[in-house]
Amino acid sequence: MTLLAEPEAAAINYAAQERVEAGTTIAVYDLGGGTFDAAVVRKTGVDSFALLGSADGLQQIGGADFDEAVFSHVRALLAAQPGAVQWDTLDVEDPSVLSGLARLRRECTEA
Repeated sequence: MTLLAEPEAAAINYAAQERVEAGTTIAVYDLGGGTFDAAVVRKTGVDSFALLGSADGLQQIGGADFDEAVFSHVRALLAAQPGAVQWDTLDVEDPSVLSGLARLRRECTEA
C-alpha cells in the first residue's frame, strides 16, 4: 500500500468522482493552518493516474500567514485614512476596543 500526499489523494479522488477525461491534468493545493501542500496529477486511464513531478509542501507558510497578511493590509489601509486613530494609541484594556479588534481580525480571516 502506497501512502499519498493529501493534495495528490484529493486530486485523484476528484478525478475519480467527476467526469474527467483521460489526459486531463489536475492541480490541487491544500492550504492548511500552518502548511501549504500541492500536487499535479494526470488521469491516464479509467482508474489510473500519474503524479507529475512530486507532491510538495511549504512548511513555513499556511492559512494563518495569509490571515495575518490580510489583517496587516487592512490595518495599513485604515491607518492611512484622514483622521484615523493610530493603532498604537488604542486602549487594549477597553473591552469595546478588544471586541472591535477581534471582529476585524475575524472578518479578515473570513475574507
